[in-house]
Amino acid sequence: MVGSVQIFKMLRTEICYRNKILENLATIGYDPTNSFTAAYDWRLSYANLEVRDQYFTRLKMYVEMAYKISNKKAVLVSHSMGGQVLFYFFHWVASPTGGNGGDDWVERFIDSWVNISGCMLGALKGLPAVLSGEMKDTAQLNAFAVYGLEKFLSREERAEIFRAMPGISSMLPIGGDAVWGNATWAPDDLPGQNVSFGQFLNFKNYNGSQQYRNLTVDQSLSYLYNTTEDWYNDQVKGSYSHGVAHTTAEVEANEKDPRKWINPLETRLPLAPSLKIYCFYGKSLPLASFNFQTNDYQESANQPNDLTSTASPKHPSIASTSQLTPP
Repeated sequence: MVGSVQIFKMLRTEICYRNKILENLATIGYDPTNSFTAAYDWRLSYANLEVRDQYFTRLKMYVEMAYKISNKKAVLVSHSMGGQVLFYFFHWVASPTGGNGGDDWVERFIDSWVNISGCMLGALKGLPAVLSGEMKDTAQLNAFAVYGLEKFLSREERAEIFRAMPGISSMLPIGGDAVWGNATWAPDDLPGQNVSFGQFLNFKNYNGSQQYRNLTVDQSLSYLYNTTEDWYNDQVKGSYSHGVAHTTAEVEANEKDPRKWINPLETRLPLAPSLKIYCFYGKSLPLASFNFQTNDYQESANQPNDLTSTASPKHPSIASTSQLTPP
């Protein structure tokens, strides 16, 4: 039991999931007087959440008001993408160019962070969505809606729509080959496995004059930047960073760079020694680890889920039959 501590939930507009959380919290004494939902527009980049909606300013004010009323620190609960939103907020609220709360703000006002299925290193399924319009696990739709999209919106048009939603690109995989593996090795490869999970984009072998090669996560990101419009490149590179910091000096310098604020491999946790962090993830769930691509549109349209990717217990779920020209 959390007690009467004010609790905030960082959620997208996922009504069924949110209602279940609210129902469970109600059984241990939470109600609208001490529990608040901090919903956000998942389509926006995190910087634009503040520019358009003053989202982080409002969240800071709500937390401070809750503390003043109850004289108790707040508990923050985030789900999925909300984990990144909250990690960004921790940096923003301390920064002189953000909330200007100082490095001790989290220590003064936050008791705990409950991180539920947080995609702190991004999600692999976001990459094929913006690369080729793939929707597997990116947009949850029924069969009729999928048929309508296939009929009236081409994959190229869907990819353009996804690219215009910077929030999806916020979850491009972070850490590159150092985290996700290279052409011959990945951290979740199984003994005796013929093809490494590190080969993220796998192109179907077909008879033709054009050569092809499979791509790692790093190579897939480069492929994305090399094959998309300048406006999209500027948007992503100006909002996010996917690298790895190797020194303390780099980490401290990155506190001044908002592009780094969602990346736990380039920035530190807040300076809050008493902050408690609880991470909850599913267990024993077979999730796809790499992505098959085909150039045959007819095959792809007739069998939209026939190329299910090889399962991995660690990687986010993706499966694709998208059209791409092999590099």
